Amino acid sequence: METFVSELDSLSVKEKAMINNICNVAFNQDLNRNYVEMVQRPGTTVSLIRYNGVIGGVAFLDHVKSNVDPIYSSPNYSHVHSIAIAPEFRGRGLCKELVKPLVKKYGHNPMYLHVRTKLGDPNVSAIKCYRRNGFVIIPTVNEERQDGPNSLMVRMGPKKRKTKKKRKKTTRKYRKSKV
Repeated sequence: METFVSELDSLSVKEKAMINNICNVAFNQDLNRNYVEMVQRPGTTVSLIRYNGVIGGVAFLDHVKSNVDPIYSSPNYSHVHSIAIAPEFRGRGLCKELVKPLVKKYGHNPMYLHVRTKLGDPNVSAIKCYRRNGFVIIPTVNEERQDGPNSLMVRMGPKKRKTKKKRKKTTRKYRKSKV
């Protein structure tokens, strides 16, 4: 099994047809629906799992730029959406394998996604998958979506660490003030 990240535009017609089928089956939709065309935006990226030439799973990611003051919020972030795994590939922990390369490649910016948290029917396996990839649920942001109530999950970009030199300087300053 191989996982790779690619621009959606660069995929072949055959690959897009396989993705359409996986998404339509996973989301209980008409098999003739062109899901790829519905979600495709300039720069849409996909993470794919392929086994013997067959695509077994897909995760979509959109790159977003916002006109916000970077002092308060990140102007660049990513929206992970529409993760779908073919029925014959489910139960193998592939969600993590789809999300991990997206986080590795684009995790320098904040990322967000929605996950079903419907009372009595939350998508527990997806929540666990996203948590393993550094996402946390924002408990006060909920949205009614086609599959029921969803909560927002976010993954912040990497924290800026103090360099070794700055840590030593801070420690010395602290020691001097204690004396």
